[in-house]
Amino acid sequence: MVGTLVAKNLGIKLEEWVLQELEPFYPEARRTKGSGSVNDEGDVHAGPFIIEVKDRPNQRSLSVTETVWLKIEAAAQREGKLPLIISRTRNEIYVTMRWIEFEQLLIDGRNDHA
Repeated sequence: MVGTLVAKNLGIKLEEWVLQELEPFYPEARRTKGSGSVNDEGDVHAGPFIIEVKDRPNQRSLSVTETVWLKIEAAAQREGKLPLIISRTRNEIYVTMRWIEFEQLLIDGRNDHA
């Protein structure tokens, strides 16, 4: 049980960091009430994104299970938002999203600058 509490606290710290980094772009960004629990809402809401935060500082590999992805995807679809997973491993922080949504962001960004 202690390991679970430690892992949850690490996740909350990463959630706070994600929130701090996104607030300049999305001032309404917020942590989800009860994040860190199985609430099917994602951990952070910011602009067009619902974000699940996974903090695994002792891992050397990056993986996302289908169960975790489907959970955050369902939450995002309910709110008309894009699902993201932000993961920290031993050496880096990564952002995971589906290619089709990434491609649409690129197209939208290009159209905004045209």
